[in-house]
Amino acid sequence: MNKYIDSFLDEFSQPVYIKIPDNNYIEAYSNKLPNNLLDMWKKFGFCSFLNGLFSITDPEEYQNVITDWFNAAGISLINKNFHIIAMSGFGDLFVWEEIEGRSYEINLMNGWIIANDSNKEADLEKQINLFFASKSPYSLDIEDQDTNEEIFDIAVDKLGQLEHGEIFGFMPALITGGEMKIENLQKINFYIYLDYILQLTTPRVVTLDDLKNMTFS
Repeated sequence: MNKYIDSFLDEFSQPVYIKIPDNNYIEAYSNKLPNNLLDMWKKFGFCSFLNGLFSITDPEEYQNVITDWFNAAGISLINKNFHIIAMSGFGDLFVWEEIEGRSYEINLMNGWIIANDSNKEADLEKQINLFFASKSPYSLDIEDQDTNEEIFDIAVDKLGQLEHGEIFGFMPALITGGEMKIENLQKINFYIYLDYILQLTTPRVVTLDDLKNMTFS
């Protein structure tokens, strides 16, 4: 590990639901994903932290999600390989592109694909270090629109801990006018919620600048 990963672990503590991939599986990704991420796989496997608020995921388990969402949003998959490396307890999926290390975030609740700026000159190991160092329980949580309270722990107390393949989702969905309130959260199978959102909307690509403009408009 290194200081960036150590900082992440200080914030998120020890993982649960650990599934360690075998050496052949990890080796198959040796030229696809950063070594520092593969070192995390070797030590912690595919696992979740803080009752499922954040999880390190098996890319193969979610590969179809990339195909469905990126094709629907008009992002070309030709000569490019993308891997979902992590997800939040609210269904946010963190996507890594091979070679350039460009990252995307699939924001399930809003039907967005958030494109982060690519830096082809940046060291890929540094990029993955910064990815983990930038995560915090606060940055992954959601606030109730009325009380401004962070709702993940409240949801766990009310609905129970997330099991593998489950997320917390708002019903009715935000994109149909649903409200971001704790009483509207349900614990639901990830794929059921994913299909539900895709039936309601076409995923839209937004940039970080777009999000800033939405916040301040």
